[in-house]
Amino acid sequence: MIENTIPAAPWHSGRQHAPWFVPPARSKGPELSADPLAIGLSFKASHAYAQAAIWLRKAADHGNSVAQFHLGFLYAHGQDVFKDFVQAAFWYGKAAAQGHAGAQCALGIFHKQGQGVAQDFAQAALWFREAVELGESTAQYHLGDLYQEGLGVPQNDTLAAFWFRQAADQGHIAAQYRLGVMCREGLGLPQDFAQAARWLQLAAEQEYGPAQLELTSLVQSGQNEPKSDSPTSLQFASMGFNAA
Repeated sequence: MIENTIPAAPWHSGRQHAPWFVPPARSKGPELSADPLAIGLSFKASHAYAQAAIWLRKAADHGNSVAQFHLGFLYAHGQDVFKDFVQAAFWYGKAAAQGHAGAQCALGIFHKQGQGVAQDFAQAALWFREAVELGESTAQYHLGDLYQEGLGVPQNDTLAAFWFRQAADQGHIAAQYRLGVMCREGLGLPQDFAQAARWLQLAAEQEYGPAQLELTSLVQSGQNEPKSDSPTSLQFASMGFNAA
């Protein structure tokens, strides 16, 4: 049986209370609501993570997948609960089994990195595939990474580029960078320097360092002449020349 390791937190009265303690109804806080999920999310939004964990656990124990996902998140990041990847994987697994895309993606990352569960790239790919069916951009990125590296799936640059493109179209910065590099090198898709510059610039404009360096290199190489009305490309080119 998984033990509840969420610590009790003191209320401002100065007294310690058991984890099941609910303050009196005179309080105007979120505890007046009858919905433990809403209370938990409200506490989480206000960074009162210890109280969020108590209320999210109530909803999670009743099978609410959203609460299970957020409780897993608290354990994964150690926000006013002990950081515990095993507990995080447990709650992510509960939510993932109910079709929660964020939990499926998070569980895939845990399997990919060996956090809270044994490292298993094939299992990671299975969870990422579940999440991409629901349009989860981070899962699309990680599935692309598995295909490019040949981890848990056959190495396939074409599929890697496909999944990077799906994530990049949704604004995933790392995917935009990886897709730009693949366009520049002609991996998994035709070599296209203009498209490479386009994707790299999207990521570079969001201050993604690797994309800024790659874009600078692309402009310096002369493979893609920056347009006169493209100050961002010129800016990165200038950065590169100044650093040379």
